[in-house]
Amino acid sequence: MESKQRKLLYLLPAQRQPLLEPELAAVGWALRVVRHGDEARRLIASRQFHVGLVLLAEPADWDRLDARSIHPGPAMQWLALVSPATMRLASVARGIRANFFDYHTLPVVPERLLLALGHAYGMATLASKLILAPARQRLPLSLHKARTLAEHEVIERALKKTQNNITKAARELGISRVTLYRLMEKSRDSTGG
Repeated sequence: MESKQRKLLYLLPAQRQPLLEPELAAVGWALRVVRHGDEARRLIASRQFHVGLVLLAEPADWDRLDARSIHPGPAMQWLALVSPATMRLASVARGIRANFFDYHTLPVVPERLLLALGHAYGMATLASKLILAPARQRLPLSLHKARTLAEHEVIERALKKTQNNITKAARELGISRVTLYRLMEKSRDSTGG
């Protein structure tokens, strides 16, 4: 069976080496390492990436980070790898809360990071399907209701495509089975089905 590689934009300060590169590649992430904000913004605008990862190993890394590169949006989610010393800075904590889907303190537990990346990817792809839907299909809804409807629709299509095989549907969506079960339960609760 052929697996679809998920693309990960990995934003690093100039002097840093990427962490967990082999582990990420081994589970199907195609990494694109960038060190400049202009290049990151160009790649984000291309809509090739649903997930971004930023390494903030020292407090100075936060100061050098071009915040315009990591603006949050539903079609792309960002995760940060942060040292404990960097996370203690109030400005960093506020910035991460405002701009990142999740963060992990260094040293990183690879399994936890991989789960978070998968969840971020799943949420971003669900949101991008709603954003890219033809205008005539869009309804004026609250963001919560729109996200719930989009998740429900995408989950139903994946389940239909895989003949209700949860494992295959989760793989198709780029999320874990646990996340898929959680989203299915949330969908049932909100739609009354």
